[in-house]
Amino acid sequence: MKIQSLSIQNYKCHRLLDRVPFHDFTTLIGENDCGKTAVIDFLEIMLTNKIPREGDYFKYIDPTSPPDQPREVAAEEISGEIVFSVDGDEEDTLAAYLDEQKTFRLKRAFRPENNVSYVYTRRFLDPRFYDYTTMKADDLKVFVEELGFTEEKGFKFKNQDERKAAVKEYIQEHDQDIPATQDWVEVSFKELHNLLPKFIRYNVDDYNNPETLIFKVLKEAFENELYSSDENGYKILRDENLKQVLDRVNERLNEATRQFLKHIQRFNNGIEDISIEPDIDLSSGLRQTPIKIRDRSGVYHYLDSKGYGTKKRMYLAIFEWNKEVLAGIDQNYAIRCYDEPDNNLHIEAQRGLFRTLRSITDDTDGRNQTLLCTHSLFMIDSAPASSINFFRRDGDGSTVVEYLEGAEDREIQRFIELMCREMGLSNSHIFFERCFIVFEGQSESNFLPLAYKKLYRSSMAEDGLTLIELGGNGAAMNFLKLLMKNKRDLVLLFLDRDSVNMRKGKMLSDDMIQKSGMDPEDYKRFVEEFFAEKIVYVGDKEFEDTFSNDIYVRVLTEARPKNNGSSWTTGDIEAMRREKKFSDALTKAVAEECRPRHLSKPELATLLGTSIGVEEIPSAVKQLFEKARDIAGIGDMRG
Repeated sequence: MKIQSLSIQNYKCHRLLDRVPFHDFTTLIGENDCGKTAVIDFLEIMLTNKIPREGDYFKYIDPTSPPDQPREVAAEEISGEIVFSVDGDEEDTLAAYLDEQKTFRLKRAFRPENNVSYVYTRRFLDPRFYDYTTMKADDLKVFVEELGFTEEKGFKFKNQDERKAAVKEYIQEHDQDIPATQDWVEVSFKELHNLLPKFIRYNVDDYNNPETLIFKVLKEAFENELYSSDENGYKILRDENLKQVLDRVNERLNEATRQFLKHIQRFNNGIEDISIEPDIDLSSGLRQTPIKIRDRSGVYHYLDSKGYGTKKRMYLAIFEWNKEVLAGIDQNYAIRCYDEPDNNLHIEAQRGLFRTLRSITDDTDGRNQTLLCTHSLFMIDSAPASSINFFRRDGDGSTVVEYLEGAEDREIQRFIELMCREMGLSNSHIFFERCFIVFEGQSESNFLPLAYKKLYRSSMAEDGLTLIELGGNGAAMNFLKLLMKNKRDLVLLFLDRDSVNMRKGKMLSDDMIQKSGMDPEDYKRFVEEFFAEKIVYVGDKEFEDTFSNDIYVRVLTEARPKNNGSSWTTGDIEAMRREKKFSDALTKAVAEECRPRHLSKPELATLLGTSIGVEEIPSAVKQLFEKARDIAGIGDMRG
């Protein structure tokens, strides 16, 4: 059983989060105080016996209160829903709880006075099939006869128990024939608890205390030795005498400790031994005790007394050890939540940590889901783009979750994997940048940052503006498709009129329409509206068209003087403009007049960007920047 999505209503800062997607490896990112940790908190409530505290109920301003006397009130109820996927081996065990799509949907509602759990499943339309065990004698007799258990057919019942048994047998034999619908059915959470994935959490504070992390790992090994599961998945004490159980538990914990020492010595060769003496209490489980380590001095010291450096070097050892322990135990499904494990770790340690967390998910037969909450750009850029949920505050103060719809598409996924290598982009660009400017070629890539710096005295990167070059890159077209679907409001197109028609034509091809997954007419309308709303035109046929003859004369005279000593003239430039393609004519003329020196189009763009003044920046470029800054929320203020 794996989590597919989580919905939250009225919990802490979340008024409503609807169907936040989960994957085998899920990454939560976003600014502080936008509700990432609250998601982990709520997941724990949904999967365990923990209940919300008084301060957890969402607070809002009472709309009936006077404007000059706003009154804050708390929501009356916290609720949530988890949708689980179920593998084939679990369907029989969970049959009574599944919907028609063979998914398991759990809903829980919490009030200060009580909480209620529901599953969305098949429900008989006639409530008597549920109430027959408590029905009055006369009512049950009528119901039994309606089901066909009549004296005329030879059925004679001595008492109520026999009639109830007959109804039970009827349900078992005719289950699929009884009229039913899909509906939420109330169930006891105690009935479900042991069927749900195990919830394992590593908090921010845990990473400052290696002892806590160590005992979390030992506890998993301990519980595996102490408990087993019955045929229905419920946790039960192993059927052995107490001494055998305790002997085996102690041996398993000692074995785990020996495993841990090997991992510690990989990262801190100054540690020669570790002493862990767990306190086993069958009523409360495994209790944490002080841990001692022996260094090269031969003296044992309490781990808690060691410095921060020693403790930090233990993190990777602990997580790698955890992976090894997990491989050796027979565990049910689990969701493992790591809240900012990268805190205060250098890049190399983060790299090792991420690799270990991924392998815990990948190497445990698919029985572990991982939920990672992080601020580290390295961790974000290492995670699968399709796994990322980006939390941000909306204008009204509520939390919005963004994720890449369509990121499972193979073409898009391949592009995302190539972004860093081909275009210098990464996951952090996709989720954190304020505006994406899509353009045609290398010339724009060279010119635009230079012009922007002159206008605003800050870089485009500083202001959250990202340049995306389309060129002939098929992957970039897929990225444009991704942006159109997910970041439409943050995209601008900076293209000449010929390029616009070409790009729109590609997007409207039969192949792209089919891949869109949308209704063809809806998709065509979407593309047409996107190009109409987001376009800023530059030049007639190409970017180079937009600069004046005088500018070209000055730039060429300074950077590429003619070999014969004559000057470049506006007449020269005007003659080039009459050719089929102005930029080709210009570079050809430079190659002929300035041999052996030449001038590529990207080099020309750089020269233009460095030599022109603010007042000479083309109006189309200024318009582009103004629109981009409006989208980015930084207005028209100059640096």
